[in-house]
Amino acid sequence: MSMATSPKVSEPRIHSRSRSASLKATYDAETLLLALSQASIKREKEDKVCDRPDSPVAFRAHFRGLDGGYGWFVILGSFMSHLIEGGFERGEGIFFLHFLERFGQSNQLTALPGALASTLRFLLSPVASMVCNRYSVRASVMFGASIFASGVFLTQFVENFYLLFITYALLTGCGRAFFSGPSLIVIGLYFRKRQGLATGLAVSGVGLGAFFLVPLEQYLFQNFSFQGAFLILSAVASHMLLVAMIYRPISTNNHYLASNAKKRMTQYLAERRSEGQLKGTNIDSDTLDHFQEVMRRENAITTTESEEQMSLPFKITNNGVVVTPVFHHDCDPHPRSVSNKIRNIVCGNCCCEICFPVEEFNTTPDAESSKIFQFHLLRDKGFLFYCLATFMFSGCVKIVYVFLPTLVEAKGFSGNDAAAILSVVGPIDTFTRICIGVVMDLGFVKPYRLLLFNIFLVILAMCSVLLPNLNGLDEITLAMAVYSVSAGLCFASRTVVLVDLVGDHLLASSFGVLMFFQGIGALLGPPLSGFLLDVYSTIKYSYYLAAAVATTSAAFMGTSVICR
Repeated sequence: MSMATSPKVSEPRIHSRSRSASLKATYDAETLLLALSQASIKREKEDKVCDRPDSPVAFRAHFRGLDGGYGWFVILGSFMSHLIEGGFERGEGIFFLHFLERFGQSNQLTALPGALASTLRFLLSPVASMVCNRYSVRASVMFGASIFASGVFLTQFVENFYLLFITYALLTGCGRAFFSGPSLIVIGLYFRKRQGLATGLAVSGVGLGAFFLVPLEQYLFQNFSFQGAFLILSAVASHMLLVAMIYRPISTNNHYLASNAKKRMTQYLAERRSEGQLKGTNIDSDTLDHFQEVMRRENAITTTESEEQMSLPFKITNNGVVVTPVFHHDCDPHPRSVSNKIRNIVCGNCCCEICFPVEEFNTTPDAESSKIFQFHLLRDKGFLFYCLATFMFSGCVKIVYVFLPTLVEAKGFSGNDAAAILSVVGPIDTFTRICIGVVMDLGFVKPYRLLLFNIFLVILAMCSVLLPNLNGLDEITLAMAVYSVSAGLCFASRTVVLVDLVGDHLLASSFGVLMFFQGIGALLGPPLSGFLLDVYSTIKYSYYLAAAVATTSAAFMGTSVICR
């Protein structure tokens, strides 16, 4: 009887000692995994700001580079994008004069290609937002940069004025649409607490673009003719392809982080195994279940079958028991064949996947994210009046900048003087946008950001009335500096105000709708001003129109503040 009971007593003791040794041996590994996932779990608790768990904003809760890290390179890319875009946008007055000289059309008709280019840039922003939601920011910017550079390149061959509507208006306008808005959207995805500063740094590139590119454009037209100027400018435009490569998708960066975590875990378990402290058959199911849960949180991505086979440092069966051997190089009977297959896949698809990546959380979009024009957002009255204010604001800004060279020449100065004015106010614009980014992030300023936006619009209206009544070059430069500061403040705080109105979970969709309204204003402003110039043969009425439009914009913005 005693011999029968003896094994029953000793067997659980052996199992108990084995279980205790297993828990002790795996405690450090569990602690390592918890430490690796601590940042993403903390961010997941703090940033529950989105109803859709598969949206970019929800996914960025798992991204530990938020408000820093690789986000600073994203700011650099957005800065370069705004520098190139700002150089072409602020130089439209230079283009207007040379189009007028080359083709000899009326002021109203000559202003139309540039207005259409800006309009398409804004009207197609909802489509660009959809591309960002469905694919990625890099894919949108890469596509837009290709079209934009092609349009600038083909403009040099235009002999008939109406072909400008295809090369300059259609191609460059569509190209701008696919990299202008996404260059701001990507800032909203990578930054949250420092969003104002990040946006200010990014959009400050517009001022430097005016400082460097506008004088360069005037110099190119004077020394390399119409064809040579656009040929060189097309090379400048092609640099947007490099900017697109800087916009790394969030899921790609998360792959790097997860891969590093798995590599460290594999190395740790290998060391423990070589020391005889860890074996595949002595890890209990409870500990392994906890490991599996921590690894799932660390990845926050969908792992393919092949990734599981090659990346995971252990395999877990249905009953929670690890089967030895533990590591993938022991488990895979044909490691070289698997490696060859992967090499073939990479060689065939890496270029397309790198240039036009798809965010992993966007591979199965819902019906809401697939909509191009999400105008249901206009049911929010505050957002509706903000869109109307932006519509008027865009018309005012386009009028002042496009017809500034005409105003300067009407005062008896040259086109070089107009380029010099834009070049001088460029750095002021840059400094202002950076400062406003810092100011907008201050705690005591955040409740009044909408009110500050309204004040800037009033200053724009006052400067628009003042500009045509000034005669000295220094006076015009000073007034334009004040105007550029106010316009820069409005542009720099645009996305920040938008987040205050609708929330950052609707940033991509609402930004597309906002750009649609801004495009309508850009379409109507310059042609109407050109019409007034043709009828009255004086530029002052065009600037009075800009003042009236800015005043109306301030009224709409005030209504938006009240509705909020």
